[in-house]
Amino acid sequence: MKLKRFLLGMSFLSTFMFADTANYMQNLYDYLLSKDWKVYGEFYKYDFNKNGKYEFNEWIYLSTTDGKAYRLLGMTPTQNNPFGWLPLASKPINLQTPDGYFIYINFPGDKNRAFSWLYVDRASKKTYKLQGADPKTHFFKYLDIDSDGRPDSLDQLHVSINGIKISFTQDSQINQNSSQPPTLIQMPTSWQCTSSQPYKNFIVQEKVYASGEFETKNHGGICAAEAKTAIIPTSVYAKEQYNITLLQDGDRIQGYAEYWFPEGKVHYHFTSQKRGFVDCTAFFNVYPVPDVMAGDAYFNDFTSFDDKENLINKGNCPDWIFDEEEYDEDTIDTTGEIFTYSIIKSQNGITSTVAIYYNIRKQ
Repeated sequence: MKLKRFLLGMSFLSTFMFADTANYMQNLYDYLLSKDWKVYGEFYKYDFNKNGKYEFNEWIYLSTTDGKAYRLLGMTPTQNNPFGWLPLASKPINLQTPDGYFIYINFPGDKNRAFSWLYVDRASKKTYKLQGADPKTHFFKYLDIDSDGRPDSLDQLHVSINGIKISFTQDSQINQNSSQPPTLIQMPTSWQCTSSQPYKNFIVQEKVYASGEFETKNHGGICAAEAKTAIIPTSVYAKEQYNITLLQDGDRIQGYAEYWFPEGKVHYHFTSQKRGFVDCTAFFNVYPVPDVMAGDAYFNDFTSFDDKENLINKGNCPDWIFDEEEYDEDTIDTTGEIFTYSIIKSQNGITSTVAIYYNIRKQ
């Protein structure tokens, strides 16, 4: 993926190059938002062994279609019975509030429609997408977006439950046809430094806000965020939100990238009108913690460990994300908005924030 930083005076711009990718997540979101869904069954934890513990197969499934009760994995699964449903003679009388709901969605993007189900946790209202089951252990596999071995909920979705009907809404919908980027982070209501300057054939408006151990400076009409004193950072989190057009091919890019230091973790979440949707996480080697963190340039160091040679684990990202092209800054041909919000914690126990906004327009 193209995620380069280019110096602009004492600041930096960002530009992106994308390639075709499977847009499973986007198609799934669009599909789930398209209509209401039926709750096919309710799940209840049930201590069959009477030992005070709940094993992975100690669940009762109560069908909303026929009212019958089944034990999950009560028998060895087969092709015709992939969940190992074991009919119970009767519904236990002590069942009260369900732990969760099971919804069959028959999603066209699933190769095996037998596992095309959602599990919605009643308490948290989190939604999980079933993906399959281990053929040997029969443990169920749920969508693992960041490849950390744990199921991830579909956090963009908000669920509404009314009887046996479930509907989904999305606050910040990533949609290829949307005209506005999602509101992901709040811009400051007032900026401490604002500048406007020509660069190549562009006019770049820059706004900077800093707090804590950082302050804003204006150097010859160019804004910057600088450390007041020597800072030894212990952690940095940055979210870069973008709404840009690549003039080379007219592609519109909307979304965000998140960076964690010193973990070396990067989460990409964006949509491209021409190239599709990506939501993935990868891990990289990072620069050593510097003795002094001074100014905006250090944010670039912390949020640019995405070159191929430093890759540790590509996670669930496609290979093309890491195939960077060297790209002369003179060829930058981009308009739009880029907003970065950074949270820096230091050895002094102080939390600082830095917000930088760019509006890049052709002259």
